[in-house]
Amino acid sequence: MNQEALDAISSNRNEIDQLERQKFRESEEMIRACMKDEGHRYNVRDPDHVLRIEFGWTQVPVDQVDQYGYGITVPFGATAEAMDTDPNEQLLATLTPSEEQAWQGSLQGTDDRPGCLAAGQEAYEVTSDKERVAEHFADGLDQLIDRVLADERIADAETQWSECMSSRGFEYEFPTDPIWEFESALAEAGDNDNLADVQERERSVAAADAACPFNNFGSSEELYDLVYEEEYEKFVREHEGEILAVLEAQ
Repeated sequence: MNQEALDAISSNRNEIDQLERQKFRESEEMIRACMKDEGHRYNVRDPDHVLRIEFGWTQVPVDQVDQYGYGITVPFGATAEAMDTDPNEQLLATLTPSEEQAWQGSLQGTDDRPGCLAAGQEAYEVTSDKERVAEHFADGLDQLIDRVLADERIADAETQWSECMSSRGFEYEFPTDPIWEFESALAEAGDNDNLADVQERERSVAAADAACPFNNFGSSEELYDLVYEEEYEKFVREHEGEILAVLEAQ
């Protein structure tokens, strides 16, 4: 297999994740610089507070799940509210209506003039070889992820996890299910009079999860990464000629 073609696509999910976060940071800094030029303050958003959970990943160390659960409805590090709150909301609350209108106008732009959000999109313009190849094969790479998730080894591991959780009193089909459950609960927290009960359930579910195989606290990562790498190499072999053509067309 041609090494240039093999190196042209991110070979693991962690690299993809870091590239996504880096682009987000660059975009936020561009927006802040643009807003400053417009005479406004802009608070950049942390990508870890904006980019959603993927593959059941959680930031809480396994030895702290009894206290923090998944760290979703239960504050861990940054407050739970900060995870879904734009840091500019507090800033906007200090502005007069006319000042807020001017701030929003600079950020959003008008029909005649692009705003600072448009300036931030420049960070996502394709520049590197990997980005150009990824853009060209966007649909195929999405299908690669689908093949990873459909792999028999992943399916078997998810079944084992589900059975383990059931034996501990919690009925879920996939490891990501409790993540989405508590993400939804967090989004509804303002209308939830029983948040303490939800938090206690999160702690209990997370503790059971941590004791099961293929859990959301790291044990699933090794298998996901193994299957991803295998599917990635298959994808490169199938499209090697086309990948090299995209690289040569720069």
